[in-house]
Amino acid sequence: MLFGLLFLASSGAASDIYDPGDDTPPGGTFLSMTTSVQTTSVHTLDAGDTNDWYRINMTAGVTYYFYTTYTLGAATSTGPGDDYAELYSNSAGTILVASDDDGFGNYQPYLVYTAASTQTYYLKIRAYTLGQTWTGTLSYYASAASSPLLASVAVTPGAPVVGNWIQVVLTTTNTGGTGINGLTPALSINAGSAALTLLVLTEVIRNGSPVLGLSYLLIFGIGSTSGMLIMSSLIGIPFALSSRWPNRLSGVLQFSAATSSVLFGFYYGWQIIS
Repeated sequence: MLFGLLFLASSGAASDIYDPGDDTPPGGTFLSMTTSVQTTSVHTLDAGDTNDWYRINMTAGVTYYFYTTYTLGAATSTGPGDDYAELYSNSAGTILVASDDDGFGNYQPYLVYTAASTQTYYLKIRAYTLGQTWTGTLSYYASAASSPLLASVAVTPGAPVVGNWIQVVLTTTNTGGTGINGLTPALSINAGSAALTLLVLTEVIRNGSPVLGLSYLLIFGIGSTSGMLIMSSLIGIPFALSSRWPNRLSGVLQFSAATSSVLFGFYYGWQIIS
Protein backbone atom coordinates (compact mmCIF):
# COMPACT_ATOMS: atom_id res chain seq x y z
CA MET A 1 0.00 0.00 0.00
CA LEU A 2 2.86 2.37 0.85
CA PHE A 3 4.48 1.64 -2.52
CA GLY A 4 1.24 2.46 -4.31
CA LEU A 5 0.93 5.79 -2.52
CA LEU A 6 4.49 6.72 -3.37
CA PHE A 7 3.91 5.84 -7.03
CA LEU A 8 0.80 8.01 -7.25
CA ALA A 9 2.56 10.92 -5.61
CA SER A 10 5.46 10.78 -8.03
CA SER A 11 3.40 10.37 -11.22
CA GLY A 12 2.86 14.16 -11.44
CA ALA A 13 6.50 15.04 -10.82
CA ALA A 14 8.38 17.48 -13.00
CA SER A 15 9.16 16.09 -16.47
CA ASP A 16 12.35 18.12 -17.08
CA ILE A 17 14.62 20.63 -15.38
CA TYR A 18 12.34 23.54 -16.34
CA ASP A 19 9.29 22.16 -14.49
CA PRO A 20 7.19 23.17 -12.79
CA GLY A 21 8.29 26.79 -13.42
CA ASP A 22 7.40 26.82 -17.12
CA ASP A 23 3.91 25.43 -16.64
CA THR A 24 2.38 28.95 -16.61
CA PRO A 25 2.86 31.91 -19.01
CA PRO A 26 4.45 34.28 -16.42
CA GLY A 27 6.87 31.53 -15.36
CA GLY A 28 7.80 30.57 -18.89
CA THR A 29 11.41 30.22 -19.98
CA PHE A 30 12.68 33.60 -21.20
CA LEU A 31 14.01 33.63 -24.77
CA SER A 32 16.46 36.39 -25.72
CA MET A 33 15.92 36.88 -29.44
CA THR A 34 18.70 37.60 -31.94
CA THR A 35 19.06 37.23 -35.71
CA SER A 36 21.07 34.02 -35.14
CA VAL A 37 19.30 30.70 -34.62
CA GLN A 38 19.37 29.59 -30.98
CA THR A 39 18.17 26.27 -29.56
CA THR A 40 17.00 25.36 -26.07
CA SER A 41 18.08 22.27 -24.19
CA VAL A 42 15.77 19.25 -24.26
CA HIS A 43 12.22 19.64 -22.98
CA THR A 44 9.71 16.85 -22.41
CA LEU A 45 5.92 16.68 -22.39
CA ASP A 46 3.77 13.88 -20.96
CA ALA A 47 0.61 13.30 -18.96
CA GLY A 48 2.16 15.02 -15.94
CA ASP A 49 3.49 18.00 -17.92
CA THR A 50 1.12 18.84 -20.76
CA ASN A 51 2.68 22.09 -21.95
CA ASP A 52 5.78 24.29 -21.72
CA TRP A 53 5.65 28.12 -21.81
CA TYR A 54 8.18 30.66 -23.09
CA ARG A 55 8.33 34.43 -22.68
CA ILE A 56 9.58 36.67 -25.52
CA ASN A 57 10.01 40.44 -25.57
CA MET A 58 9.04 41.41 -29.12
CA THR A 59 9.42 44.67 -31.04
CA ALA A 60 6.65 45.91 -33.32
CA GLY A 61 7.37 45.21 -36.99
CA VAL A 62 10.01 42.54 -36.36
CA THR A 63 9.29 38.99 -37.54
CA TYR A 64 9.99 36.08 -35.16
CA TYR A 65 10.46 32.41 -36.01
CA PHE A 66 9.97 29.31 -33.83
CA TYR A 67 10.23 25.61 -34.66
CA THR A 68 10.63 22.41 -32.67
CA THR A 69 12.67 19.27 -33.28
CA TYR A 70 11.58 15.85 -32.02
CA THR A 71 14.78 14.21 -30.79
CA LEU A 72 13.51 10.62 -30.57
CA GLY A 73 13.21 9.95 -34.29
CA ALA A 74 10.02 9.84 -36.34
CA ALA A 75 6.93 11.34 -34.74
CA THR A 76 3.48 9.79 -35.03
CA SER A 77 0.46 11.80 -36.14
CA THR A 78 -1.61 12.70 -33.03
CA GLY A 79 0.69 10.34 -31.10
CA PRO A 80 4.17 10.44 -29.55
CA GLY A 81 6.27 13.29 -30.93
CA ASP A 82 3.38 15.27 -32.47
CA ASP A 83 3.34 18.74 -30.89
CA TYR A 84 1.65 22.10 -31.44
CA ALA A 85 2.73 25.77 -31.02
CA GLU A 86 0.51 28.63 -29.88
CA LEU A 87 1.49 32.29 -29.36
CA TYR A 88 -0.46 34.55 -27.00
CA SER A 89 -0.32 38.29 -26.41
CA ASN A 90 -1.37 38.26 -22.75
CA SER A 91 0.05 36.67 -19.62
CA ALA A 92 -3.20 34.80 -18.97
CA GLY A 93 -2.71 32.82 -22.18
CA THR A 94 -6.18 33.61 -23.53
CA ILE A 95 -5.54 35.93 -26.51
CA LEU A 96 -4.20 33.75 -29.32
CA VAL A 97 -2.35 35.65 -32.07
CA ALA A 98 -0.66 32.82 -34.01
CA SER A 99 -0.37 29.03 -34.08
CA ASP A 100 1.05 26.20 -36.17
CA ASP A 101 0.92 22.41 -36.27
CA ASP A 102 3.12 20.67 -38.85
CA GLY A 103 4.93 23.51 -40.66
CA PHE A 104 8.43 22.17 -39.95
CA GLY A 105 7.81 18.57 -40.97
CA ASN A 106 7.80 15.37 -38.88
CA TYR A 107 4.65 16.74 -37.19
CA GLN A 108 6.62 19.66 -35.73
CA PRO A 109 5.35 23.27 -35.78
CA TYR A 110 6.99 26.20 -37.53
CA LEU A 111 5.44 29.39 -36.19
CA VAL A 112 6.19 32.76 -37.84
CA TYR A 113 4.82 35.97 -36.40
CA THR A 114 5.38 39.69 -37.06
CA ALA A 115 4.84 41.55 -33.80
CA ALA A 116 1.90 43.92 -33.88
CA SER A 117 3.16 45.86 -30.88
CA THR A 118 6.21 46.12 -28.66
CA GLN A 119 5.46 43.95 -25.63
CA THR A 120 5.96 40.53 -24.04
CA TYR A 121 4.41 37.57 -25.88
CA TYR A 122 3.92 34.05 -24.54
CA LEU A 123 4.63 30.90 -26.56
CA LYS A 124 3.07 27.57 -25.56
CA ILE A 125 4.39 24.23 -26.82
CA ARG A 126 2.01 21.36 -26.13
CA ALA A 127 1.42 17.81 -27.29
CA TYR A 128 -1.08 17.71 -30.12
CA THR A 129 -3.06 15.15 -28.16
CA LEU A 130 -3.37 15.90 -24.45
CA GLY A 131 -1.30 13.42 -22.42
CA GLN A 132 0.87 12.20 -25.30
CA THR A 133 4.65 12.32 -24.97
CA TRP A 134 7.11 14.61 -26.73
CA THR A 135 10.84 15.08 -26.22
CA GLY A 136 12.71 17.73 -28.15
CA THR A 137 14.12 21.22 -28.51
CA LEU A 138 12.82 24.62 -29.53
CA SER A 139 14.78 26.75 -32.01
CA TYR A 140 14.12 30.45 -32.45
CA TYR A 141 15.41 33.62 -34.11
CA ALA A 142 14.27 37.03 -35.31
CA SER A 143 14.65 38.86 -38.59
CA ALA A 144 16.46 42.17 -38.73
CA ALA A 145 14.25 45.03 -37.63
CA SER A 146 12.76 47.02 -40.47
CA SER A 147 12.25 50.75 -40.23
CA PRO A 148 8.68 51.70 -39.28
CA LEU A 149 9.09 55.01 -41.10
CA LEU A 150 7.69 55.61 -44.57
CA ALA A 151 8.72 58.69 -46.53
CA SER A 152 7.30 60.39 -49.61
CA VAL A 153 8.39 63.48 -51.55
CA ALA A 154 6.15 65.83 -53.54
CA VAL A 155 7.60 68.42 -55.95
CA THR A 156 5.65 71.45 -57.21
CA PRO A 157 5.59 72.27 -60.07
CA GLY A 158 5.94 68.83 -61.61
CA ALA A 159 8.11 70.22 -64.42
CA PRO A 160 10.71 72.50 -62.77
CA VAL A 161 12.12 75.38 -64.81
CA VAL A 162 15.79 76.23 -64.44
CA GLY A 163 16.16 79.46 -62.50
CA ASN A 164 12.71 79.27 -60.89
CA TRP A 165 11.77 78.22 -57.37
CA ILE A 166 10.26 74.80 -56.66
CA GLN A 167 8.44 73.54 -53.59
CA VAL A 168 9.59 70.22 -52.15
CA VAL A 169 7.48 68.60 -49.39
CA LEU A 170 8.86 65.65 -47.39
CA THR A 171 6.22 63.60 -45.54
CA THR A 172 7.20 60.91 -43.02
CA THR A 173 4.75 58.42 -41.51
CA ASN A 174 5.41 56.26 -38.45
CA THR A 175 3.80 52.86 -39.10
CA GLY A 176 5.17 51.30 -35.92
CA GLY A 177 3.35 50.63 -32.70
CA THR A 178 5.38 53.07 -30.59
CA GLY A 179 6.27 56.73 -30.76
CA ILE A 180 9.61 57.95 -32.08
CA ASN A 181 11.12 60.91 -30.25
CA GLY A 182 14.04 63.14 -31.15
CA LEU A 183 13.87 62.41 -34.89
CA THR A 184 14.42 65.29 -37.33
CA PRO A 185 13.36 64.56 -40.94
CA ALA A 186 15.95 65.71 -43.48
CA LEU A 187 15.91 65.96 -47.25
CA SER A 188 18.98 66.17 -49.46
CA ILE A 189 18.50 67.62 -52.95
CA ASN A 190 21.12 67.41 -55.66
CA ALA A 191 19.99 70.05 -58.12
CA GLY A 192 22.31 69.01 -60.93
CA SER A 193 21.41 69.19 -64.61
CA ALA A 194 20.96 65.40 -64.80
CA ALA A 195 18.40 65.41 -61.96
CA LEU A 196 16.46 68.27 -63.54
CA THR A 197 16.62 66.53 -66.91
CA LEU A 198 15.00 63.39 -65.51
CA LEU A 199 12.27 65.40 -63.77
CA VAL A 200 11.45 67.39 -66.91
CA LEU A 201 11.70 64.33 -69.17
CA THR A 202 9.17 62.46 -67.01
CA GLU A 203 6.67 65.29 -67.31
CA VAL A 204 7.27 65.70 -71.06
CA ILE A 205 6.55 62.01 -71.70
CA ARG A 206 3.58 61.94 -69.32
CA ASN A 207 1.92 65.01 -70.85
CA GLY A 208 3.18 64.50 -74.37
CA SER A 209 4.68 61.45 -76.08
CA PRO A 210 7.89 59.39 -76.18
CA VAL A 211 8.84 61.14 -79.46
CA LEU A 212 8.52 64.52 -77.78
CA GLY A 213 10.64 63.23 -74.89
CA LEU A 214 13.36 62.05 -77.30
CA SER A 215 13.31 65.45 -79.02
CA TYR A 216 13.73 67.14 -75.65
CA LEU A 217 16.75 64.95 -74.84
CA LEU A 218 18.29 65.72 -78.24
CA ILE A 219 17.87 69.47 -77.80
CA PHE A 220 19.14 69.30 -74.23
CA GLY A 221 22.19 67.28 -75.31
CA ILE A 222 23.10 69.70 -78.10
CA GLY A 223 22.60 72.70 -75.84
CA SER A 224 24.61 71.22 -72.99
CA THR A 225 27.49 70.19 -75.24
CA SER A 226 27.57 73.57 -76.98
CA GLY A 227 27.41 75.42 -73.66
CA MET A 228 30.27 73.42 -72.18
CA LEU A 229 32.34 73.94 -75.35
CA ILE A 230 31.83 77.70 -75.24
CA MET A 231 32.58 77.93 -71.51
CA SER A 232 35.71 75.80 -71.85
CA SER A 233 36.92 78.04 -74.68
CA LEU A 234 36.28 81.20 -72.69
CA ILE A 235 38.09 79.82 -69.65
CA GLY A 236 41.02 78.75 -71.80
CA ILE A 237 41.50 82.16 -73.48
CA PRO A 238 43.49 83.76 -70.62
CA PHE A 239 45.81 80.77 -70.48
CA ALA A 240 46.33 80.85 -74.24
CA LEU A 241 47.15 84.55 -74.14
CA SER A 242 49.46 84.12 -71.13
CA SER A 243 51.86 82.12 -73.26
CA ARG A 244 52.94 85.46 -74.77
CA TRP A 245 53.52 86.99 -71.33
CA PRO A 246 56.68 86.68 -69.26
CA ASN A 247 57.03 83.31 -67.57
CA ARG A 248 56.68 84.86 -64.10
CA LEU A 249 53.33 86.50 -64.93
CA SER A 250 52.07 83.31 -66.55
CA GLY A 251 53.00 81.32 -63.45
CA VAL A 252 51.18 83.79 -61.20
CA LEU A 253 48.03 83.46 -63.33
CA GLN A 254 48.12 79.66 -63.25
CA PHE A 255 48.78 79.60 -59.49
CA SER A 256 45.90 82.02 -58.86
CA ALA A 257 43.53 79.95 -60.97
CA ALA A 258 44.51 76.72 -59.22
CA THR A 259 44.23 78.26 -55.75
CA SER A 260 40.83 79.76 -56.54
CA SER A 261 39.57 76.39 -57.80
CA VAL A 262 40.71 74.60 -54.65
CA LEU A 263 39.20 77.23 -52.34
CA PHE A 264 35.91 77.19 -54.23
CA GLY A 265 35.86 73.38 -54.01
CA PHE A 266 36.24 73.51 -50.23
CA TYR A 267 33.57 76.22 -49.96
CA TYR A 268 31.11 74.27 -52.13
CA GLY A 269 31.75 71.06 -50.20
CA TRP A 270 31.17 72.86 -46.90
CA GLN A 271 27.86 74.23 -48.19
CA ILE A 272 26.72 70.70 -49.07
CA ILE A 273 27.55 69.05 -45.74
CA SER A 274 26.52 71.95 -43.47
